[in-house]
Amino acid sequence: MMDILGNPEIRDLPLSLPSCKAQVEIFLAGHGLKLQPMDYCAGVFVGETLLAVGGFSGSVIQCVAAAEEARGLGLINLLVTHLRQLLRQCGIGNIFVFTKPENLDIFASLAFFQVGQADKAVLLESDRHGIARYVESLRAALPPHEGPRGCIVMNCNPFTLGHQYLIEQAAARCGQLLILLVEEDRSAFPFKVRLALTRQGCAHLDNVTVLPGGPYVISAATFPGYFIKEMSDVVATQTALDIDIFARHIAPGLGLTARFAGEEPSDPVTAAYNAAMLARLPECGVAVHILPRRETGGTPISASRVRALVKEGRLAEIAELVPQSTYDYIAAHAGELKL
Repeated sequence: MMDILGNPEIRDLPLSLPSCKAQVEIFLAGHGLKLQPMDYCAGVFVGETLLAVGGFSGSVIQCVAAAEEARGLGLINLLVTHLRQLLRQCGIGNIFVFTKPENLDIFASLAFFQVGQADKAVLLESDRHGIARYVESLRAALPPHEGPRGCIVMNCNPFTLGHQYLIEQAAARCGQLLILLVEEDRSAFPFKVRLALTRQGCAHLDNVTVLPGGPYVISAATFPGYFIKEMSDVVATQTALDIDIFARHIAPGLGLTARFAGEEPSDPVTAAYNAAMLARLPECGVAVHILPRRETGGTPISASRVRALVKEGRLAEIAELVPQSTYDYIAAHAGELKL
């Protein structure tokens, strides 16, 4: 076997090519993995035999697997070193790995450090102090406060009167409320716009601070499947991982004692996320409050409803669903939004 594997070669596997995509999908499926969208994918070959696969999306190395007969021959080390070099050439300093728990020791030997873990997934990063620095940056940005500190994680795509109502209800229940805004730019409204509109919509609340969520809060690192609205084991695992990171690092680091969320009657992914929070966070000293959503015409106000109206050009109907600042932005930029 060592003679056969004497000259492994790393080759690009462009997922834009149907033949490459099929090859990678079949290989990963044989190892209990599902192909995720990636910016780059490569394989380790000996001759025409594919023995290991891996790639990255943004700063996240994922979908790494090696053939059983090639285990112990350093092929994953070879592949991950290649991926790491490419990411560093792109100027990415802290590199994440999303993989199975049984691969933890492999990546630890390659100087990756564990951030969080679920039953079927583990997240590691190349910066030993990455998560600690992130939490410290949040703590430094929070003003002094009295009373308990709570948190809401939001996307606000865009910020609506429903978001505003939830924030007002939560702010009334704690001394300081932190809004962590999902930073990943996978939404119709860009992150900088969502951040500005959310801050404008909360400007009347003295005890509310809105901060970027960074790479550790519902991001491609912690939750690659979050933006795929379907229930699956993948999403359930990534939900557990995201909540584990919040419970391990963010909540204790910031002294959070409460987390708030709106009721979710229609989106099964968000409903499952709320249920997972209720199951995990109270045992960590964080109370979970699922609050009723604001309605209009008997229907909960939702960002998806606003986006649908924008797409259909029915701007007049948006006025009763969003604050004036959000409406003004939509009226000025409706034609630019990628809905």
